Amino acid sequence: MNDSTTYQLHSNGNYWTAQWIDSRGHRRRKSLGSKAKLSHKQATSKLQSIIADHAKTPLLADLNEHSTIAAWVSRYLDLRSVELDEATIKIHTRTGDLLLEYFNPSLRLDHLTIRGAEDWRLWLSTDKGMAEATVCKHVRTCKVLFNKAVTAKLIGENPFASLNGSAPIKQVFDRRVVSEGDVRAFIKASPRLGTLVALGYFTGLRLSEARHLRWSEIAWEENKLTVVPRSGKVTTKQRLREVRIEKDLMDYLLAQREKSESEFVCGLDTAINVSAQNRGNTCRRIGIARFTMQTLRQTRDTIWHQVYPSYIVCAWLGHSEQVARRNYLSIPDDAYSHRAATTKPGSQDPGSVAEFQMGATGLEPVRADTDKPQDLGGSQ
Repeated sequence: MNDSTTYQLHSNGNYWTAQWIDSRGHRRRKSLGSKAKLSHKQATSKLQSIIADHAKTPLLADLNEHSTIAAWVSRYLDLRSVELDEATIKIHTRTGDLLLEYFNPSLRLDHLTIRGAEDWRLWLSTDKGMAEATVCKHVRTCKVLFNKAVTAKLIGENPFASLNGSAPIKQVFDRRVVSEGDVRAFIKASPRLGTLVALGYFTGLRLSEARHLRWSEIAWEENKLTVVPRSGKVTTKQRLREVRIEKDLMDYLLAQREKSESEFVCGLDTAINVSAQNRGNTCRRIGIARFTMQTLRQTRDTIWHQVYPSYIVCAWLGHSEQVARRNYLSIPDDAYSHRAATTKPGSQDPGSVAEFQMGATGLEPVRADTDKPQDLGGSQ
């Protein structure tokens, strides 16, 4: 601590007040209690405790008495609004709401303890009934939120730093590989959602990436598309990258472009309901196992890893090899076949792009009597 920092005990009417100069030369004050309940000796003892705390954690001397959880959450969201996209801000706002719901909004930041943070995490699981993955998401956000407070020198340490924020890892054997048949059946049953599902299955695009993909971002001659961060904001899940387009998907997109009236590939201006519930209802209606954009992404990661080097696949999908192994790669059912060890990876995979194509009404199997694709327009 700065040697010029001085501490004094002041009599402020009916109250005792501690006063000191912080590292920036600003005067700080803290009420110690009323004189009716606190003698001069007791007030002096409390002042000595403050001096000892500041000596142990110098940053505490710079705390403003009005640095409350409510004030910091509001300030934090203002700071991050120019750095994060709208969807991420909503998540951080929700975490802030949960903090203010559990803790007294007027609680000072330096009074928030590790025990309090642990109790808050437990409250999310028990009282709020949140799944462990959701709890971990809010814990990770809290770590970022309070790390920012440490950087701003509002607190000396992050009370959420030691909390577990790693979501449970689904075992590789439990990750589903979506079959070509299920994808084909879905696209045929729900043409309006067909392009979204086709992008998810063939390119592994995340839901938001597929929804916001523009026709202008497809390089037709180069067999690739470009994922562009929305609003120009780069995040861990939003960064500029190029993605391979398989021939079957390319043929399908060419046909879709001819009749599209939107700048977006999925036609967002037609107000398509892309909710998971709506997609789940379609799966249930046609009698197939429910899949999500996440399971389509896992499937594509698995298929591509059987054909291309890992570093290429991860570049296309926009995540690290570590993330791929921890969250995406699956084991196809045919990996247990006796012929799997002697067959070129991916060539006979049930979800392989080589075994089916996009037709006018959706995915259609390649006919066994020819290697040529059927007409997209369905002409005879």
